Amino acid sequence: MAAYEKLQKIREEAGLHFEVEAEVPTGTTNGSNKDFYIAHKPLVDRNYDDAVTKDDVVAYVDGAQVTVSAIDAVSGKVSLQNAPAGGTVVTIDYAYSPVKDSFVSDLLEEVQATVDLEMGKLTTVPYTTVPPEIRKIVRVYCAGMLLTKDYGFQSDTENTSKDGFKKIKMAETWLEDYYDSYNDASSSIAVTATSDGSVFSQKDLNGNNTPYRDWE
Repeated sequence: MAAYEKLQKIREEAGLHFEVEAEVPTGTTNGSNKDFYIAHKPLVDRNYDDAVTKDDVVAYVDGAQVTVSAIDAVSGKVSLQNAPAGGTVVTIDYAYSPVKDSFVSDLLEEVQATVDLEMGKLTTVPYTTVPPEIRKIVRVYCAGMLLTKDYGFQSDTENTSKDGFKKIKMAETWLEDYYDSYNDASSSIAVTATSDGSVFSQKDLNGNNTPYRDWE
């Protein structure tokens, strides 16, 4: 199933995406060491491609960008292609979150299933071209669910959870409104009978035939 929203956008909506710039990592610059460790982890996607790769990390030696050869998102290890000379300073730009991308991805799948269950009554799901309204609903719903959990770093977990439930309620209301408006628009489309004469259908806003009423 294609994702209805980017994982990074969901973390940003929840306030659980943190950007770090010019951090001096742990590791010796001696002309032979290539591995350095960042202070915060796990590393997460920061270029909206839903994958955590070396492209999500930018490293510099004395201010000049250098090539990152590999990363370990869990341990926070960043490996450089060439070992910096002794006396140089390594700095790294990256993004981290208390929530792993894999967790957000699983949550996104659950939320999409909920949205599809509702909208599938009116149109063909899963969506191939996702309406902006659905992206917003999914993003805010997922963010709300993330905020209802305790990741061990919030000092105001109770208030954070309340914010999460507010977002969930907001997304549910938006979904109801979108369903109603979609249903109203669809109901104005002409109804045609199928070949067996027992089931009527109508074309939805995507141009697909959907059941209208079963006469038994």
